[in-house]
Amino acid sequence: MKKQLPTAIANELAGSSVFFQKSTQPDSPQEPSPAESRQNEQSNDNATVIPRHHDTTRSRKNEGKIENKRPSEQEATSGDTTAATWETIRKSVKQIGKEAATHRFTTHEKNVLADIVYTYTRQGYRTSENEITRIAVNWLILDYQERRAQSVLARMLEVLHK
Repeated sequence: MKKQLPTAIANELAGSSVFFQKSTQPDSPQEPSPAESRQNEQSNDNATVIPRHHDTTRSRKNEGKIENKRPSEQEATSGDTTAATWETIRKSVKQIGKEAATHRFTTHEKNVLADIVYTYTRQGYRTSENEITRIAVNWLILDYQERRAQSVLARMLEVLHK
């Protein structure tokens, strides 16, 4: 006699996978509406992807340590950085870049970056060397676009190439 397995048992993952969901639509294929096809074309043209869980998070044990994670729009300017600059850099770094790049850092630079990542991780922020480097690059770009010859980049390049 052959064993029969119970067929009424539901898998705990049933319906939670994108690939194995039961179709609620009829089997006949339908043409997408023009609006849907335009939306699909636009989403394929993006060079970057906004991540779902990219915001820095607080750990529960350090809940009281972090007061405000982002500078507000009403915040007074700090040095050369305005609130609009903060927001522009934040938006740029939130997007995940698809372009790979290799940079050569000294051992000291890598150690300092690792120390910064470790310090912020202990405070409850999820960050990385890549995120910190992108913040720096975006700040240099904005500073150069706003001040050209007076920017930090222009002055440093002038000193380096004398």
